[in-house]
Amino acid sequence: MALTNRERMVMIFAAAAIAILLGDRYALSPILEKRAHTRQTREALQTEVKQSLAALERKKLLRQRWSQMQEAGLSYQIETIEGRVFRHLEESSGRAHLLLTAIQPDRPTTSQQFGEVDFMVSGSGSMAAVTQFLWDIETSALPLKIKSLQIGAADENASQMTLQLKLSSIYLITPEPAKDTKS
Repeated sequence: MALTNRERMVMIFAAAAIAILLGDRYALSPILEKRAHTRQTREALQTEVKQSLAALERKKLLRQRWSQMQEAGLSYQIETIEGRVFRHLEESSGRAHLLLTAIQPDRPTTSQQFGEVDFMVSGSGSMAAVTQFLWDIETSALPLKIKSLQIGAADENASQMTLQLKLSSIYLITPEPAKDTKS
């Protein structure tokens, strides 16, 4: 059976269409999907690399801050820490012109590597004095943390403020010597 030119052309176009569809289904589509997946993976990895580099930068900054804290205030002795905090609070209140009425250390708490000493601080002064005092505490080289803060007006026009503050500082726990188990 001989095919006419028209039938032959229809067969060629049909075969070409089937070849194009099969090529798209089994070659082009998987390649494009793999390319899109690779692009998404690359973007995710680039984001992860950026986050890792930022973490390394933060580590450098935190390591410097940690060494400053160690030099300025970390000690194995509670008395040393209490003395440094007392001195810092007195100096800060003097600079800020804040009248401290009470500084009272609380009983220390301990964990495995660090101990924590709380301080109850009360004082009064102008709003600028209270602000400067709190700024000095926050920017101190000592490892200080404000746990609670209460500010009130001492008079009706709020020219005098009262301050009650609970601070904490950390100290290092003396490592226990290794026990000799050979006996």
